[in-house]
Amino acid sequence: MHGFRGVGASPGIAIGRVFVHVPPSLAVSDATVPAALRQAEVESFLQGRQKALVGFESLIDKVRAEKGDDLAGVFEGHAEILMDEELGEAIVGRIRDDGQSALAAVRDAMEAQRAEFLALDDEYLRQRADDLSDIGRRLMLAIAGVEEVRLEDLPKGSIVVAQDLGPSDTARLDRDRVAGFVVAAGGRTSHVAIMARTLELPAVVGCADIFDVATSGQVIALDGGDGRVMVDPDAEALADFECRRAAHATAMEAMRALSPLPATTGDGHRAFLGVNIGTPADAEAALPWNPDGVGLYRTEFLFMNRTGLPSEEEQYRAYAAVVRAMKGRPVVIRTLDVGGDKPVDGLGFTREDNPFLGWRGARLFLYGSDGAIPNRDPEVKQQMEAQLSAVLRAAVDGNVWLMYPMISSVEEVDVLRQQQDDVRARLAAAGRQVGQIRTGIMIETPGAALVADKLAEKVDFFSIGSNDLTQYTLAADRGNGRIAPVYQPFHPGVWRLIAGVIKAARRRAIPVGLCGELAGIEEAALPLLGLGLDEYSMAAPTLPRIKRIIRAATMPEAEAIARAILDAPTAAAALAMAGDAMRAVLGRVQ
Repeated sequence: MHGFRGVGASPGIAIGRVFVHVPPSLAVSDATVPAALRQAEVESFLQGRQKALVGFESLIDKVRAEKGDDLAGVFEGHAEILMDEELGEAIVGRIRDDGQSALAAVRDAMEAQRAEFLALDDEYLRQRADDLSDIGRRLMLAIAGVEEVRLEDLPKGSIVVAQDLGPSDTARLDRDRVAGFVVAAGGRTSHVAIMARTLELPAVVGCADIFDVATSGQVIALDGGDGRVMVDPDAEALADFECRRAAHATAMEAMRALSPLPATTGDGHRAFLGVNIGTPADAEAALPWNPDGVGLYRTEFLFMNRTGLPSEEEQYRAYAAVVRAMKGRPVVIRTLDVGGDKPVDGLGFTREDNPFLGWRGARLFLYGSDGAIPNRDPEVKQQMEAQLSAVLRAAVDGNVWLMYPMISSVEEVDVLRQQQDDVRARLAAAGRQVGQIRTGIMIETPGAALVADKLAEKVDFFSIGSNDLTQYTLAADRGNGRIAPVYQPFHPGVWRLIAGVIKAARRRAIPVGLCGELAGIEEAALPLLGLGLDEYSMAAPTLPRIKRIIRAATMPEAEAIARAILDAPTAAAALAMAGDAMRAVLGRVQ
């Protein structure tokens, strides 16, 4: 019996037989290709790319038939990246100018793009490098004429053990044959973790030592909640996993039973629970959890797995797909939130000494390279107009709320709303059909929080970005491990700012939501409710956990713990009080 500890990525207990997945390896030569042979390498790349495209088209058809249009759309995006003209030119340039082989040119071109993602502060965005790795791998295999390992026909009850699994690997797995995943690489936001949660399969990632003992055919048990893995468990350990599997199944049935029910307190107060998404596939995967809408649509994902900028039409298709999927429920679309740790090509980013305090979020649309307001730089202006046009057109199909990030002042809101009105007028003059939208802003700087009463006069709603609000209030980079104790989401100072924002919104009768990590923390559910928060937005699987807390409580209980937290001396004290209050209300229904 061998025990391991990784990162719990998808909750649930799985017991089955190991299937060790080892992808085919490729020998890539770094020797310089003679000039006379370089055109042959270019042809090898072009032929391999066409072969890889055929493979993607086959995968798209399979995924569309088995898992739906939205997930198929993910791989349509991969196919577009594969055939991207600028990427192709970069690879051909490496072959012709630098004398690289086709394999080496693809490897290095894709790695250069991956490096941009891996340098990001946002863990979710960093893990999008998985997509580029997968595209590059499939292209290299096609060039080399090497067939991929078949994953469609695994023995029933298999638990896949792998160094890593790419998006196309997980898409080819049969949900009825695979019981779970154990992956040596990755984190909770890696693709394989997200896919496991989408498929509701238990998964453990970051289990680096699993290959020391795991071989195909062995009995293996895993807990996707706490990250425990047991290879060749003895009778006692196996019985424990069986018991916990039954308990988890019972708990999941209770959670599913909550899905059709509203998040309403015992005394009749209704809260709205939305989901955070980045793609139409995310929206489709969230539907079984019955969200009240999309509280945050991160549009930057359309911009980051590519060498060029998306067109208005491409953006429209993505936004409209989500709006239609929600069938009248609100969809909060955040305008392009790049900059800081998330620069993209084609928008004029330059090096900044303090990028987190620099040209990012809505400031792209506001401040030109010459300091002019609004930004008239052609690339940014064109992109701003394309995004706003796409959003306004998508609003014809449903209930769209448009949100601007990184706002600091009333003047910024005035400029942005005028730009939005100008785009609407141009669309109308061109005879284009547009929908009505609500316009709001994110409150994620202390300055915005402190003038929330004035900002509330200019917008239709607020959404509090608790991650950045905490970071800027406490002057603590949340990605800096050395000062991790400083970054405290339960710091009373942060909560006092949140309380002030909600109070200002109440005075103007506009709704206020929260879309940062705090919305999905169970201990935060009651005090946020007590402060008067209208809408929580979080990862879809978290919805029932927050819903059961709200449904177990009453508003006087929530208001009492909110007052206590505002008066707490420390973050630790606030968290402890919130935890005690949560356990007290849940204790009545368990």
